[in-house]
Amino acid sequence: MAIYGISIAMFLLILVIGLFIVRRTGIRSERVITILCVVGFLCQILINWMFWGEGSIYNPFAHAVADQSSLTFLVLCLISIFCYSALLMLLYKANEFYNE
Repeated sequence: MAIYGISIAMFLLILVIGLFIVRRTGIRSERVITILCVVGFLCQILINWMFWGEGSIYNPFAHAVADQSSLTFLVLCLISIFCYSALLMLLYKANEFYNE
């Protein structure tokens, strides 16, 4: 269950960095926030792939590759899409609140 801990830690790290950027940079932070969320999302997909996708062959900490691992990988990717899109909207609203 290390994947959940790593995912939550990375999500919180992106949130804290995003809020720091919103508070410090000002109006031009939307582009930086978008890039930050995209990078976080791509890292999350890579983590999902390493633990549950085909990358689990190369990961000594992952479970054995099974038929259900691809379904689990797709579900985790879908959850990641929803989480990072919600994070992007939260950071956009924080930017709007702090800078207007």
